[in-house]
Amino acid sequence: MNNRFVQPYFVFRPRTFLSSLAKKFQKRPDEAWVTLPWGDTLRVNPHEAGGHRLYMHGIHDLVVTEVIFRVVVAGDAVLDVGANLGAITSAMAHCVGTAGKVYSFEAHPTVFKRLERNVKSMRNHRAVTLINKAVSVANGSLKFVEASEFEINQGTSHVLRPDEQEYAAIYDVPCCALDDVIQDEHIKLCKIDVERHEEEVLKGAQRLLKKGQIETLVFEDWNRQTNLQNYLRDFGYVVFKLDYDLFGLRLTDPRGTPHSESSMDIADFCATKSERVVERLRQRGWLSLKS
Repeated sequence: MNNRFVQPYFVFRPRTFLSSLAKKFQKRPDEAWVTLPWGDTLRVNPHEAGGHRLYMHGIHDLVVTEVIFRVVVAGDAVLDVGANLGAITSAMAHCVGTAGKVYSFEAHPTVFKRLERNVKSMRNHRAVTLINKAVSVANGSLKFVEASEFEINQGTSHVLRPDEQEYAAIYDVPCCALDDVIQDEHIKLCKIDVERHEEEVLKGAQRLLKKGQIETLVFEDWNRQTNLQNYLRDFGYVVFKLDYDLFGLRLTDPRGTPHSESSMDIADFCATKSERVVERLRQRGWLSLKS
């Protein structure tokens, strides 16, 4: 949806719209507490991109959050790979309940401290296992960098890419493979947001993918058919592009997207082995926006 005012989080939560409107005329604080629709509170920096979205909209990444609310139920085990401030971890913790488990991975040392602080304030924080590591092909260590715009968008930090030479800061961080972290647990949903390191994450989860231990994945990719999507299809997953309109999610087949300028954009995708998941995602409405 391109209209920034006619958005589900404003239309179906008018208090959020009024609050956002008022904030436009107020001095932006250095830090603020944001209350999410399900009651958890997060401490954010309204001057930073992710924090600003939470501060103004009251929710982060509506599409991914809605997938979580439709797929994850009490008692499930789930993975948040690239947790950032913890908004998605919070949604997961709310849905899995006290009998479930959330594995929350964040590699950047400073961002991890902010995540850790936010998780402590969550109602179901005991369900969350925090892991201060990057997720990749294998256990070990790797180079993790801050882009020049890190101060205004901390979500741009990422694993050092081949031939990358320009960055603001670089760290040695420990890394792990999902195949070594998860043993016999069935993973209901795995969300991956790792700034173009998704393929390495999936290669480090080959055993889990082959055995079908990960039922559903949500991830970012180029807005076209890619090797990453085909890799998941080879393991028996059905892949959909995720979009939305005012009244709910929309699922489309990315194989029908022509290679064009728009195909160089980033989009959200879902890969699943469950027909029931597809049925639930096609239902209209917004479970994640209900108080």
